[in-house]
Amino acid sequence: MNHESPGAPIPQSPTAPTADERVSVLVGDRLCIKCGFNFAGQPVVREPHYQMLIVRCPECATVASLQEFPVLGKWATRWGTILAAAWLVAMLVLTLGTAGAIFGMSVGVSTAASQPLTAYLSKEHSVWSKENRGKLNTAQIRGAEATLAAAEAALSLADARASNAPDSIELRNDADEARLEFDQATQRLASVEASIGQQEQWQTYYDTNWLSTEWLESQDLDAILVRARAGGFVYSARAAKLWIVLALIAAVFGIVWGVAVPNAGAKRMAFICVLVVALVAAMWAIWRAGSGTSTTFIGAAQMEEARGVAARMVGLTPFVLSAGLGVIPLWLGMIAGRPIARLVIRLLLPPRLRGPLATLWIADGLSPPGIR
Repeated sequence: MNHESPGAPIPQSPTAPTADERVSVLVGDRLCIKCGFNFAGQPVVREPHYQMLIVRCPECATVASLQEFPVLGKWATRWGTILAAAWLVAMLVLTLGTAGAIFGMSVGVSTAASQPLTAYLSKEHSVWSKENRGKLNTAQIRGAEATLAAAEAALSLADARASNAPDSIELRNDADEARLEFDQATQRLASVEASIGQQEQWQTYYDTNWLSTEWLESQDLDAILVRARAGGFVYSARAAKLWIVLALIAAVFGIVWGVAVPNAGAKRMAFICVLVVALVAAMWAIWRAGSGTSTTFIGAAQMEEARGVAARMVGLTPFVLSAGLGVIPLWLGMIAGRPIARLVIRLLLPPRLRGPLATLWIADGLSPPGIR
């Protein structure tokens, strides 16, 4: 029987571990029960005595066990399915909202860009419209004046005949009828003049916003566009301001995307941008197919909306440029979304409350935020 000296070390089993064995890395948020540090991204080790999986807090050295009994029950799976479906719906709504915002702003930019051309068309149409109205008004006034002159001559003749035969009842009746016709002709002339005056007031509005189809069919729109470009009447400076607003809105949506999909890299973000562009193109096709050319009838003349005609003449260039200028800040916002979110979290939240948001750090390979 062998006896060992009291000071000799106790031999250990060659298979017993002598130090913590690193197993994996903790994925997900788990806070230290003592100091609140987020264990996300910390190494998972197997301690040598009880062979339990644990995580040691790097701040206070508190041990957190990872062996827990699962919660059994049907509603655990059901709630997981419901949350997954809700997240999918939220992503679809965000995609449609992003595309809708870029599409709406692009349409607004196109309309604003062609506003000077709209004014140029309205000005040329107003000249033609006033000439036509002048001819028509002159003809109406001359007709009313001729009727009045004829009624006045008939009244003078009837009065002369009645004065020569004062006892003739028939001649007096003829004179009264002639006077009635004269009064009616006078009222008709006054009515025509008043109507022309009122027409000139509201016709200015229609000449500014509506173009006669007859005038459009008689014009060379390409030549008008060349003259407008020569005079600088095609694009508006207001479109540049709207481009800035569009870029800011797209960048905000990009930041939301960067936070909403933290595991997406630059390539996946680019794919999302391509999907948004495809939706914008589909919205434009549906809008163009449903809108067409706005027409109305003013009196007996068919009119077309001046803005629609100007937008059709300008073409797709403003819309395509706007959509492109919207997608670029959208992608840049996606890339800068998480860094901006981390900066805002550091500015607004105290260190102990940053743990649940550690995903924004881990997604970019950074260490989770500490409690100090």
